[in-house]
Amino acid sequence: MNTDMKYYLNYDETTGVIINAPYCDMVHGKEAIPTPNIELTEAEHDDWMMHQSTRKVDLTTKKLVEYTPPGPTAQQKYAAINAEYSAKQAALRDAAIDAQLNGKSLDSIATARTKLSAEWKTKLSAVQGA
Repeated sequence: MNTDMKYYLNYDETTGVIINAPYCDMVHGKEAIPTPNIELTEAEHDDWMMHQSTRKVDLTTKKLVEYTPPGPTAQQKYAAINAEYSAKQAALRDAAIDAQLNGKSLDSIATARTKLSAEWKTKLSAVQGA
């Protein structure tokens, strides 16, 4: 890194989470860099570039620190499970329509639907129990 260049990270002042980054004073101009921000050492810049999702600013020390981002909420988990199983149920519905139109048995589709419904309920229950 050119030692004349300085890099900055803009962060949320209540959480320390990086919101815009990185800025370079020689590219953006120091006055154009949003606040609050911290200046990075070369090592911090390299670290942040390699670990962007697991770094934030410590609000007390104003230094880049390692952290674990929060996982999805229960509502987000439910939505993901429902989206996954809606697509699978639509595929089974289409297979049932095709089977009916072509005079084929619906037994295997009914069995698959029962199994799919049980899997869906198990996954939803796991989120509820967590």
